[in-house]
Amino acid sequence: DMTYIPDMKTITPDEEAKVQGSRVLIVNCLRDKREHSTHMLLEQSMAFARRIKPERCYFIHMCHDIHYELDSSELDPWMQFAYDGMEIDIC
Repeated sequence: DMTYIPDMKTITPDEEAKVQGSRVLIVNCLRDKREHSTHMLLEQSMAFARRIKPERCYFIHMCHDIHYELDSSELDPWMQFAYDGMEIDIC
């Protein structure tokens, strides 16, 4: 019921179908604006999460371009930025 994707820019439809409906999604979200060749931006990560439709989504591998408080206001209620030392219950 958990999907962990630390480094992704694109995903094939077949692979995306495998994680569809995961209860918990943990996925990379490098930064907010500047394009990157191997990692998703905030908008791309949010769109991916909305397609997967998990109960909860945690964004990981953010760089200093993500402002935790300001950018959190853009997230859906079931999304949040992860942080060092964070513990989540996946049961």
